[in-house]
Amino acid sequence: MAEDNQAGQATSTQSPVSTPASGAAPEGYVEVTRLNGALAKIQELTLLNKTLTDRTTELSGKFTTAQADLAQKESVWNAQQSEFTTKLGSADKAVAELNAELALSKALKLKMKLINELNAPQLYSVIDVIPDTTDEAVLKASIQKLAAFAGQIAQTREKELTAGVIPAEQRSEGPAKPTTDDGWDKYVNSLPFGSPERSKAMEEWHAWLFK
Repeated sequence: MAEDNQAGQATSTQSPVSTPASGAAPEGYVEVTRLNGALAKIQELTLLNKTLTDRTTELSGKFTTAQADLAQKESVWNAQQSEFTTKLGSADKAVAELNAELALSKALKLKMKLINELNAPQLYSVIDVIPDTTDEAVLKASIQKLAAFAGQIAQTREKELTAGVIPAEQRSEGPAKPTTDDGWDKYVNSLPFGSPERSKAMEEWHAWLFK
């Protein structure tokens, strides 16, 4: 009888076995709906990542192409700029040369005009040694000095001719006279510098120029 009581007491002191509450999911259990939602989200993010990767690759390709195109255009532009700079330099040089030639032409015409005004045709033979300038006052003073000097030489030569020291020169008509300004320039420069023929040719050129 005592043994039965002890057995009953032992049974009553043991911990009761826990059982799941009614309606609660067991440990480690995942609902199908939540799982499907998570998988769908993962798939969505995967597709989005792929789209972004493809887009990035496309933009990277376009950027590389744009860089190459820009480099090519820059190279062409640099070449064109160099060519333009060279042509501009050549044009500036040509303009400078033309301006110099124009200045010489103006100076020559001014010298011929002043020689005619001062009635000093003997200076045509030495017109090249008269300074080239477009300052009429300065040029006139130079021509006047040369005219005075040439006049003294002419008087001395005339006295010598009169005295029979120097025989009179025989003159010939020579070739046909030029009909253009360039032709006169070549004709005058073909004659010896300082010679009577050159002086006469300069006088004829002046007469032709201002007729």
